[in-house]
Amino acid sequence: MRRTAAVAALAAATAAGLLAPMQTASAQQRTDPPGLAKYEQQKVRWEKCGVKGLDEAGARCASIRVPLDYSRPDGQTLTIGFSRIKATDTRHRIGLMMHNSGGPGGPTLDMPLGSKAAMGEKLAARYDLIGMDPRG
Repeated sequence: MRRTAAVAALAAATAAGLLAPMQTASAQQRTDPPGLAKYEQQKVRWEKCGVKGLDEAGARCASIRVPLDYSRPDGQTLTIGFSRIKATDTRHRIGLMMHNSGGPGGPTLDMPLGSKAAMGEKLAARYDLIGMDPRG
């Protein structure tokens, strides 16, 4: 079930615009179960995180709703939290780097802080650093 939730979170993050848009199959070729549109059309609101360290680093946090089971999009749902520290060199931005410790354990919203320090400013300047709380 954890793996399903993680896959669901990643798919929902893509659908919600957290991840860089990717060219996908045309609408006629899609095999998504009916009912996923409400997840794909979510508006993400980035706000202060209220987490020591993240707010000081300029991070913003958001959450999205995802189905617990993508084959049953009208069933139970989860709320997945994300943090983002934007790339500082937007002209040369490459994309994003998503962080998840792999668990089990606590949320990884603050992982971008340690990753930014470990990667160095030059690399961190070119990627949006994304942390997530896969457990909601």
